[in-house]
Amino acid sequence: MKKKSEFLSALGVMWEIWKSLTDEILSLGGDDEAICLIKANNDLRRQMAELVMAKARDIKDAAKQIVSPYLTSVHDLVIDFSQDLGQMIAAGKYDWTNSDITAEHFPLNGAGKRKVRVELLHFNQYFKNGDEVIAKLKEVNKWLAQQGANYRYRFSRIEEFLALGVVQPGLQRQFPIAALGSIWHRAGLRDFAYLYGFGAERDLRLRCLEFDFGGPWRFAVVREHACR
Repeated sequence: MKKKSEFLSALGVMWEIWKSLTDEILSLGGDDEAICLIKANNDLRRQMAELVMAKARDIKDAAKQIVSPYLTSVHDLVIDFSQDLGQMIAAGKYDWTNSDITAEHFPLNGAGKRKVRVELLHFNQYFKNGDEVIAKLKEVNKWLAQQGANYRYRFSRIEEFLALGVVQPGLQRQFPIAALGSIWHRAGLRDFAYLYGFGAERDLRLRCLEFDFGGPWRFAVVREHACR
């Protein structure tokens, strides 16, 4: 199945916004003439934009107070896509790296430079396999929706995860950190990269989603706006 382009996705969102607005005007007894005022009247558009921005600020302020109880740390990072996967790995200066963590198995997703905020969630429980971890994140997102948060979590991708390893090299000596947003499918198994450390050593390893997860695991996630 082909992935919908960002352009078409944006058009779809704009159409939904316009349709919602015109439906509201019609529900209040308006007609085509009232709808055309949006295009013809600059002051009206400005007033509408100010109302939207005021509401957006209110929602943003409220969302700051809605934080997952599993959140343990937040890290602001910059991803440089002029680097290939090998260079991103080398920047982490790991003592050992699994040779199957390659661009073929874990393709990058982006261009230029991009700022990203990676957060670590600690569920502090035992999971029989990765599917239970995935279900847990869906449970967290459902809770965020119920609280009115304007964001949801997704698991971090390999490039975001590697940027964390560069900026915060000591974290993996405290606990293993998983990146479940990039999965390598092989022979009926699903592999993900994770950071592991013992003593002074830092490793970049692979693990199967079919394996279990103990309490110490941290899961790297990224917020996305709920409108998406």
